[in-house]
Amino acid sequence: MAVTTNLPSDERLIAGFNPYYLEFSSSVASYDKANLTIKNVNGTNITTVELIPDALGVFKYNLSGIVRGTVYEFDQFIEPQYTFPSLLTIPNGLFVDNTISKGYLFEINIYNASVVIDTLITSIPVYFLKASRQILESSDMIQYSYNTPSAFMEQLSVNDFSLICWKGYPIDIQFDSFNSTQQLINDDLSNTIINKSLTTSEEDRMLRLVLIDSDGNEMTNLSTTMKYEIISIGSNDSLVNIDYRIPNCEGQYFRFTNSNGGQSFWLFTDVYTIEKQRKNKSRVQRNYNDLLTARSKNISLGNDINNYLVINETTSSEQENNMMKSLINSPVIELWKGGNQWQRVEMTNNSGSFSNKTTSKQFSFTFDLGIINNQSY
Repeated sequence: MAVTTNLPSDERLIAGFNPYYLEFSSSVASYDKANLTIKNVNGTNITTVELIPDALGVFKYNLSGIVRGTVYEFDQFIEPQYTFPSLLTIPNGLFVDNTISKGYLFEINIYNASVVIDTLITSIPVYFLKASRQILESSDMIQYSYNTPSAFMEQLSVNDFSLICWKGYPIDIQFDSFNSTQQLINDDLSNTIINKSLTTSEEDRMLRLVLIDSDGNEMTNLSTTMKYEIISIGSNDSLVNIDYRIPNCEGQYFRFTNSNGGQSFWLFTDVYTIEKQRKNKSRVQRNYNDLLTARSKNISLGNDINNYLVINETTSSEQENNMMKSLINSPVIELWKGGNQWQRVEMTNNSGSFSNKTTSKQFSFTFDLGIINNQSY
């Protein structure tokens, strides 16, 4: 007897917001149903479903609903927030974030009538990343796991191994360090900046490295180094090329979820404006006895003001164009309000095109900053 499944046999990351069907069958001669129990990586049951095989004897179950319910901001749609740690203590800048990916284990019991005739209990978790893939793209995320025969490991960024940061604006990078027991962060002169031991297994495989904290404190040698090397003992190493910029004026700074499931950052320093749109609330008729003293026939109950932020940007490289593409595609966009405060905003309009001829492009974005409710009565 044997249960055959289509589950991956390694720790690759799968796009959690795409449909993902678990398929399995048994080598026994006859069966009519199966119970599928989904567990977290610690073995705690999440749910059990009963399935009926198709005409070929194959069971199929779409895991998307379970995955979405556990990897996105499910509790009243309140997004999980972490606080940028202070870099006055440099080692605090490297920490675990278990909200980026989730792992699942499975138990399968196949029945003939009411008798269990075949069983499978998985030991390798299936990991889902908080990301989406589209038609004509690979259904699997890039394999970040240590099993991948790659010299270097990729971060969850838009531009591989490259990061733009701006003096005074908080930023971090996220990367997979699965099965690493120790991490060393070196600059391009091989000076060790951080030497820390974080056991990155099961849910704790994703790490964040803060380069600039919310108070503007920077990682050591950030402004003078060309790259950082992340050495993960037990996992792959990672190189991060640094493009350090000093803004010539105050701008509008955004954090947004990118297509790889990580978070990217961008500072708009071109012209920006605030547009206001007013919508009056209802009015009620006033009771009055004397026309000589009455100030109006109606009383306003207030108004709603919609604030819109309009931003222009001129890019000068393919790397910057990739950031604009990712921003347009992003499902979650946040505007920095200073310190550790971020306001979720909605992109309502954008203009600008991409071509394979030139890298210099002009873009315009409009963001809905929310409604101001002015109550008057």
